[in-house]
This record gives sequence, C-alpha cells and structure tokens, in this order.
Amino acid sequence: MQLINKAISLLKIQRLYILTAVLCFILIFIKSFYSIDPDFGWHLQAGKYILNNGIPTYDVFAFTATNFKWINHEWLNDVLIYTLFSGGGYVLTAVFFTSIWIFGLLIAKRTNIKFALLLATVSVLPFAGIRPVAWTIFFIAILERIITTKKKGLHFFLPALILLWANLHGSFVLGLLILLLYQIFSTYKLRWYILLFSFLAVFVNPYGIYVFEEIIRTGADSQLRFKVTEWMPVLLPYVSVSYVAITVALVLAFKKRAWKAIFSIPSLTLLMTISSIRHLPVFVATSVRYLEYYQGVLINKLKAIKPTKEINRVVWTSLSVLWIFVIISAVVGVRGSIYQPEKYPTKAVAYLKENSCKGNIFNSYNYGGYLIWQLPDAKVYIDGRMPSWVNNNQNYFNDYLDFINKEEPRKEQIKKYNIRCVLVSNDEAYPKNNKSQPLGEWLIKNNWESIKPASSKSYSLFILKP
Repeated sequence: MQLINKAISLLKIQRLYILTAVLCFILIFIKSFYSIDPDFGWHLQAGKYILNNGIPTYDVFAFTATNFKWINHEWLNDVLIYTLFSGGGYVLTAVFFTSIWIFGLLIAKRTNIKFALLLATVSVLPFAGIRPVAWTIFFIAILERIITTKKKGLHFFLPALILLWANLHGSFVLGLLILLLYQIFSTYKLRWYILLFSFLAVFVNPYGIYVFEEIIRTGADSQLRFKVTEWMPVLLPYVSVSYVAITVALVLAFKKRAWKAIFSIPSLTLLMTISSIRHLPVFVATSVRYLEYYQGVLINKLKAIKPTKEINRVVWTSLSVLWIFVIISAVVGVRGSIYQPEKYPTKAVAYLKENSCKGNIFNSYNYGGYLIWQLPDAKVYIDGRMPSWVNNNQNYFNDYLDFINKEEPRKEQIKKYNIRCVLVSNDEAYPKNNKSQPLGEWLIKNNWESIKPASSKSYSLFILKP
C-alpha cells in the first residue's frame, strides 16, 4: 500500500511537470507562429536555392553584393526550413523549431523542478522563434550531457554531433570551446582521439576551413553591437534580467567557495550575454541546471527551518509573487507576439507584386529577408546576413546608413544601382530630432512619389517619377 501511495504521488508530480512542459511548448509555439523572424525569408529561399542549384559561390540575393563570396554556415538549416515549409507550411516549421527549443531546455535540465523550466522558457521567449539559435541551445545541452555522462560509450557520438552542428549553425565554435574547457578544467576527460576527431569533424562541410571566415568576420566587428538591436550589450528584456538575477543570487548564496563559479562555463556565457543580448539563450542553456540545483538547496533549507506562521507567510508570499511574475511575463510576451504592430511591409509588397519596380529597391535592413521571401524575382539592397560584410573596402551596412542619412552618398547609390523604389520604416523616412533633411522629405523634394496605398503608420514606399 505504501508503494502504491508513493507511485501515485510520483505520478502526480510527473503529471504537473509534463503539464508545465506542455505549457512551455505552447508559449514558444505562439511566439514562433505569430512573430516571424526578419531572417526567416532568406533562410527559406536559401534552402530552395541550394536544393535547386547547389551551394552558391557568391551572394544571390542582394544586388549590392553580387561579387561577395557568401559563406552560408547555416546552409543545412536553410535546406531543412525549406523542406519543412514545403511539406507542411509555416505551422509545421514552427512546431519543429518549437520542439528544438523545448527539447534543448529539457535536456539542459537535470531534475523536474517546474518553476525553473517555466522561468527558463519565459526568459528565452523574446529570442525564440524559427531561428538557427535554437540549434545552439539544443546542441549545447546534448554536448554537456554526453561529456558528463557515466556511460563513456556515448562519447563516441561527439564527432558526429559536432559534424552535424557545424553544418547547421556557426555556434559550433562555442561547442569546441566547451569541449576544451571540460578537457582542461574538469574531471570529465575525453579520450584524445575522440577530441581530435570532434575537431576534425568541423571541416566536413561545403566550405572546409573557410567556414570560420564568416564567424571570425562577425566576431571581429567591434561596431556590430551598436548597429543591430539584438547584438547590443546589457539591454536585456526584464524577464531575462530576472532569470539572470535569480540564478546568480542562488549560486552566490549557496555554492561553497562561490568565487570558483567565476571560472565556469555559465560565467563565460554570462559575459557573452552582457556583451550581446542575443546570447541570453546560451546562458540559459548552460545555467538552468544550476538554477534547479540551488533552488532545490533553498527549498531544503526552508523545510529544515522550524515552521512558524510568520515564516510560512513569507515563504508562500514569495513563491506566489514569483509564480505570478513569471505567468504575467508569459502572458505579456505571448500577447505582444499576437498583437504586435505591423512588422513587415505587407501593403508595399502587395503593391510591388502588381506594379513591379522599374529598377532596384532600396529597403530597410529588417525588411530584406521578408522581401527575399515575398518578392523572389527582385533582389534586395540589404538583409540580415550583411551587417559585418566588407568587400574591397566596401562596407555594405555603412553604405546603407549613408543612404539613410547623407545626401551625396544617396545620390551616388541611386545612380550606381539604378534604384527606383525606396521601402523604409517611417523611423528612417521621418526620424525625430534629425538636424538634416529627413530621407522622406528629400525624396519628395527630388521627384519621388510617396505611394500612400502601399504605406502605413510603420513604413513608406517611394517610387521615382518617370
């Protein structure tokens, strides 16, 4: 009877944990489904191009970069996205990537603490979606599980894991670094030949050693953190700050010789997160098990305290506030995804499908991927692949900023690239507190027409008059 009662109790705990996992899946799916990533379009079309034509040698999407040697370190991810989208549309693609996110978090964890799973999910929600970063979370979780397992036979799967990772996303470099850190500083040692073959597996890709070129280019771009929002330092969403604060506080409060945590992988990924907010999911993947463990330590210490009405009141109030905070954050995050302002220029695209541009289109940076998807026959000026691209001293992103802000470079580029349409956000067309003449006003003054039916409160389409 006692065993039956224990089994029923365990089943209830597992059921609650499964329900929490299902809730987390729903949250990330809603975010993925309603909030299309700016890069989704070019990933989709790149996958289609690769399947039809093979790996491109030079860029095939931007008319400004036709001579640029494009190294697509996410080529296999793109093929997968196109295959999923072709077979089941956006819904199937969103389900698949949601699964990658959730399985990554579940594998990274070690126990069945519901609060840790929900807090981790909500903290990555602003970064979730159909994005290659999901592979980073997934592979880091598997990598650390394999390294720390008692079943040494699983170590033989590491080279295959790295090979797959190296063809899906450039974050495989972080995987190699984690392998080295474990090998040097931990008691979890790999056989030398497994480590060697894991590093050699990286070169089994369409680009060979040159796969590192794009990764180094991006990493060496000191200005990138001030060009693109998600690359900016420090400015995390509030719920992500809460995750970081709670995790760090628990470690400092309960870890013996807490200063040693400075020399850990979560400390490395925390520094990466402070340097660039887009790395927050990586920190979550490497730290969620510590959040779980020290949350468990805290619970045990609270249980050991002689209960009084005052202590119970403090404990239950604190837990209630935390749960309410996380749930409200989840609701706000999901609601923001569903009811977000118009993110992409749908009216402008519909207009351009019926009235094709008589030349090339200058577009906002965040619209590039969407245009590649929706207007596949027209090349773009810039898209999300290009913030660090430099070719023969030509910096594509700086040229983009010059077009937005400076009159003479704008004139030169309109002539050089035969630009006849301009599709930009209204923040770029009519910026506030701009001392020079705004782009939108300059275009109207210089024989360009603002197409009102193809514009909205968020963006404007301008076409050069005949």
